[in-house]
Amino acid sequence: MTQIKVSALRLICDPFCRSPWGHDGGPITFVEIDDAIASESFVRSPVNYNENRETHINRIAYLAVVGWDDAIDVDVGVPSLGCYVEWPVDDGNHRFAAAIYLDSEFIEAGLSGCCDLISELFGDQAVDPAVRRKSACQNAWKS
Repeated sequence: MTQIKVSALRLICDPFCRSPWGHDGGPITFVEIDDAIASESFVRSPVNYNENRETHINRIAYLAVVGWDDAIDVDVGVPSLGCYVEWPVDDGNHRFAAAIYLDSEFIEAGLSGCCDLISELFGDQAVDPAVRRKSACQNAWKS
């Protein structure tokens, strides 16, 4: 796990510009989260992708108020092998949205995919040197 910049992840997937959830009505807004917090409309338990819009708003509002301990999971894919991802946050979209709403600088994340792309997107500190060495050895073996 590593701390990554919320702003860096937001550049490639922003839940306030394009919804990662299966509801109608477009992306969730900050005003909707403000309203949920003001009315204390909270969803305390994790929710599924296909829940209604209000449920997702209320989940983000809850996390913005009480916080969270779990890291999010981010997979950037391996473009050199033809593995592209449409939305890199595999788990933790509500936590990520709450971090954006709170204007957090960093969020804890588990990262997977191409080490070079992870470094490009999130900085060299995001890749464990032992993983990078292993990856380099595997690439040399395949040559």
